[in-house]
This record gives sequence, structure tokens and C-alpha cells, in this order.
Amino acid sequence: GQVISLLSTFLMFSVLPGFKQYLDFKHFDKARKLYGRVWKILLVCGVLVVVCGSFAGSLAVEFLTHKKYLLPELWFVLPLMLLLAAISYGYDLILVTLFAFEMDEWILKNEILALLLAGVLFYASTLMAAAPEKLFLILIAAIAGETFMVARGVLKTRRLLQKLP
Repeated sequence: GQVISLLSTFLMFSVLPGFKQYLDFKHFDKARKLYGRVWKILLVCGVLVVVCGSFAGSLAVEFLTHKKYLLPELWFVLPLMLLLAAISYGYDLILVTLFAFEMDEWILKNEILALLLAGVLFYASTLMAAAPEKLFLILIAAIAGETFMVARGVLKTRRLLQKLP
């Protein structure tokens, strides 16, 4: 699981020097193609993580530990955690891409907005009485914050790539 979650980080920091070099030397078509390829790779990996992990996750735990790990009231935890991991693949992509474009300030401003959104949902979880509902809302808060950042970042990146000659 840890290796899968670090895949996108490894990929992105492997891609960053090349992407930055393409931008610096004005090889904009190569930069667009690299971004597109990496986006497709991470999208496929994210879908595979969610789908395969949701179906095979509990089987793997049972196979390795010889115990049932699935608690009926917490059935949603594994799929939501896998979804969060998949969304973080997109987060890594936009973070590294926008750093290459030297959009550090934009990233910080939008990160604050994402944290505010997640914080509101997290606070709402404190108002819940039952633990499963609290946990569900906490996971949704994390997913909402990360999705907000990825969506805004993808739009910003596309605009920046389209403006290039």
C-alpha cells in the first residue's frame, strides 16, 4: 500500500526536472505532451487503485492475517481511503507542474482555500454523535479539500499550457 501511495510522488519528482527544462528551453509541445502522458498514467493508476483495492483489499488482509477485517459499520473506510490516494495522484501532478511554472503563491492561496473547505467539513464531524458518521465526514473533508485543490490546479495548468506558444 505504501509503495502504491508513493508512486505518484516518485513519478512527479522524476518528471519535474524534465518538465522544467522543457519550459526553460521553450520546448512547449514537449512540455504539453509530457504533462498529458503523466496525467493519463496517474489517472489510470488512480482508477486501478480504487477499483482493485476496493475489491481485493479485504481479501488481501484476510489472506495475510487469516482474520476478517471488514466491520459492517465501517464498510466505507477502505474505498474512501483509496479514493483519497487516487486524488492525491492528481495533487502531486498539479503541485509539481505549478511549481515548474513558478506559481508558488497561487499554490499557497489555493491551499488555504482547500484547508478552509476541509476544515468546515471536519468541524461538522465534531457535531456528529456516532463514530462511523464522524469518520465518514472526516474522510469526506479530506477528499473535498484535495479535490478542490486538484480541480483548481488542473484548470490553472490547462490555462497556462494553452497560453504557451
